[in-house]
Amino acid sequence: MKNEYSPYKAIHHIDSIRRRKPVLCYWLITSMCNYDCPVCINKLYEEFTPACELPLHITIDLARQLKDIGVKAISMSGGEPMLYEGFDNLLAECLMLGFDMGIISNGSMIDTVDINNLRRCKWVRFSINSMSDESFSAVHGTLPIDVRSRIEPYIKGIRSGGCIVGSSFLVQPENIHEMVDFVHWSKSAGFDTARFSYVREAVGIMDYNDEDLGAIQENLAMASELATDEFTVFGLSDRLQLSLKKNFSRCRMEDISFCLTAEGNVYRCCSLQHNALGNIGNIRENTLSHILTTKDNIDPRLCPVCWHSKKNEFMEYISDEEPRHVNFI
Repeated sequence: MKNEYSPYKAIHHIDSIRRRKPVLCYWLITSMCNYDCPVCINKLYEEFTPACELPLHITIDLARQLKDIGVKAISMSGGEPMLYEGFDNLLAECLMLGFDMGIISNGSMIDTVDINNLRRCKWVRFSINSMSDESFSAVHGTLPIDVRSRIEPYIKGIRSGGCIVGSSFLVQPENIHEMVDFVHWSKSAGFDTARFSYVREAVGIMDYNDEDLGAIQENLAMASELATDEFTVFGLSDRLQLSLKKNFSRCRMEDISFCLTAEGNVYRCCSLQHNALGNIGNIRENTLSHILTTKDNIDPRLCPVCWHSKKNEFMEYISDEEPRHVNFI
């Protein structure tokens, strides 16, 4: 059984949960991107600044601050992170500091970066999202790029260091019919995993009609049949049935993770990036340690639909240091 997306991974961090110590940083190192996706969540919020990034000496210092406060893993993205001028140097520094590194990229700039750094990451995921020129322009808002041909020659080399290399596909009405082709290509190209994710509106509601939802489930079932012991398909279909209801009293995801953006803003979690509701400070004004240790927790009822709900329900239980009747299993 593949457990990369298990809501129960928090069991490995009970002490951090109880002490409210961050384990994971979602780091958007640049807002620059060579795509102009119509559904880009960043564009929905006023705190997003296009073509923005911090200079390398500041991001290097931030990496060291992350180490000092005990962060163990960094999910590095953007924008398109490989457009960041100091990408190779920053990633090398993070690896030297001992972070578990994950990279999310559209892959279009793969031939401009040091592959030796990528192969030392825990995982790298390339956002594909289209299998034709027509759908590429529709979902990315730009002229077509043969990004798959750019990525393919590098997959084996990145995997050679033990890095898990995955592909992802943001399902939209314009590309639903390509879901199965995407998994076929990912498997033949040598990826370890193929992952589906889903469009959401500003408040977190999935932007699909009933016909779309039916087509998604049908194509997802066919795509999932292509999985093997060596190749995993993550459908994440539970994210199509998210609810506004919160079955937990406090968000503990914001206790053990946070989001750092190219503007220098710090947000409670990745779901609230560039959203004023989640803004807890800026690194130009205070250290990360000060920002994170002086914040108040948000009332989860104020949050939009969130895919961390199952994690929060589980963490609410394991954060109880004196649970009742534990032997009556």
